[in-house]
Amino acid sequence: MSLSSLPVRTFDRAAITSLDHFSEFGARAAEKLGKSVRTVRRLVEKWEQEGLAGLVQNQRVDKGKHRVDEDWQEFVLKTYKDGNKGSKRMTRQQVFIRVKARADELGVKGLAKK
Repeated sequence: MSLSSLPVRTFDRAAITSLDHFSEFGARAAEKLGKSVRTVRRLVEKWEQEGLAGLVQNQRVDKGKHRVDEDWQEFVLKTYKDGNKGSKRMTRQQVFIRVKARADELGVKGLAKK
């Protein structure tokens, strides 16, 4: 009997049962691997789609390199330090707002809050 010939309710029940089983398996696997359940689910999906090759971790080309221009790094640090002198206190959000305003002044695109 193929899946397409099963009544929808049977298929839904099978899907729910398989999700419950994965939740138990995923939680145990995540704990053993020191990963989140979502990460384990992604690894299983990669395994199902690509086999062993899907589990190979590729080294990032830019590993260890800053993705932010040095001038911007200096501007962020200076803004933070200037905002936290003496009794003044500046939050990360306030630093972001000032950096974003400066980027807007200079017409820099692509600065977004994560």
